[in-house]
Amino acid sequence: MSVHPPAGFARRFVTVRGARFHLVEGGTGRPVMLVGGWPQSWYCWRHVMPLLAGSRRVIAVDPPGLGESDPPPAGDTASVAASFAALIESLALAPVPFIGYDIGAWIGYALAARHPAAVERLALIDAAIPGITPPEGYTLTPVQAARTWHFYFNAQPELPEALIAGRERVFLEWLFRERSGTRAGLEAHAVDEYVRLYSRADQLAAFAERIDSPTVGICYDIANAHFIGEDVAAGLRQVRARQGIVHLSDTGREVWRHDPVGQGTCDFAAFGATLREIGYTATSMLEIVADPPVEHIVESHRRIAALGWAAEMV
Repeated sequence: MSVHPPAGFARRFVTVRGARFHLVEGGTGRPVMLVGGWPQSWYCWRHVMPLLAGSRRVIAVDPPGLGESDPPPAGDTASVAASFAALIESLALAPVPFIGYDIGAWIGYALAARHPAAVERLALIDAAIPGITPPEGYTLTPVQAARTWHFYFNAQPELPEALIAGRERVFLEWLFRERSGTRAGLEAHAVDEYVRLYSRADQLAAFAERIDSPTVGICYDIANAHFIGEDVAAGLRQVRARQGIVHLSDTGREVWRHDPVGQGTCDFAAFGATLREIGYTATSMLEIVADPPVEHIVESHRRIAALGWAAEMV
């Protein structure tokens, strides 16, 4: 389940140049635009937004491809900056003060350089700006590699998605713990929100579509999706065109498990109804981690059959 905006703020989507931007806005007064970076979303501004809202109309935007904004048609900063210029024009904000953090700083610099009429003032936070930062900032010394390895990792086509899918929490918890200014890292609820965003079923479906091979499908793990707070029914609908197999096991939301059916909080009756609704007729597989395994698998099979699943032991 997604987090709620701060009091007095509301979410909405704005479509510009064929792609949706996700915005969270509130407050009154002259506008200011906040744009964060990877691997976060508008939520990185949650403490700042209420402080500004007393005298400003605050618009926090998920960059294209991050948070809940659509992926950009082209990922270079010039193209993304042009999309932001169009967004600012569509909202009648120009010229607007722009505060960019991380990737948001890359976007802000390109926006101000290429579309100066869109920007009133510019603040860039915590980013090395390509073309401005001295070349030593990108040399692969041991110290620099430890700081910037994720640039090279994320630039590889298909590999990051293939390695991280299903392990988003492990990856992000390590990243926030090891790269934060304090060893405490982020609050648990913030990590939960970023894990939710970077585990979205529609992003996985888009990845499969890019590969565009009949041999590539999606294995949807109901326990994983339920644990991270994803709307399982919505997720199943989003990946329906590429659904190859469904993994079934039970879990709660406090501790990630692959328990026998009936020992967690997964709603298998509702999930089965969704699969029938979307016309899913392929394989569903029980994945139970319990001792003794055979007895628990047989009992789980009996339970889902009683809930209307067309269960067959193979």
